[in-house]
Amino acid sequence: MQVGCAPREEGPIVSHLVPTKGFNGEDTKVSIVGRDFFPQVVVLARGGAHTNDLFEVVLVDAGGGVVAPLSAVDWIDTERIDAIVPMGVQPGQYGVRVRDPAGLEVLRERAFTVTPTKA
Repeated sequence: MQVGCAPREEGPIVSHLVPTKGFNGEDTKVSIVGRDFFPQVVVLARGGAHTNDLFEVVLVDAGGGVVAPLSAVDWIDTERIDAIVPMGVQPGQYGVRVRDPAGLEVLRERAFTVTPTKA
């Protein structure tokens, strides 16, 4: 008898970021809200298992090019990831791309706006 999980074919879904904008003169902590942010369970040949919850999150421009990787990416649960948008990103509107530990990606266009002022 075989027991196991089939690989997922669809990646995570991003609904929005909180906050949706930040000042380019300082780091901005954001929460990426969505669903299906699943960690990867790795079964070890010598027995046991461990969880890989390393997600990659980047801001992308309208053409899909990477503008800035987010730092301090922290998987909270299957519906939330926290991260930091670094200071110094040029003002503008950006998409956010999330890659889960299995390599599945999702892009949410126009998800975050970088402003030149705090107001």
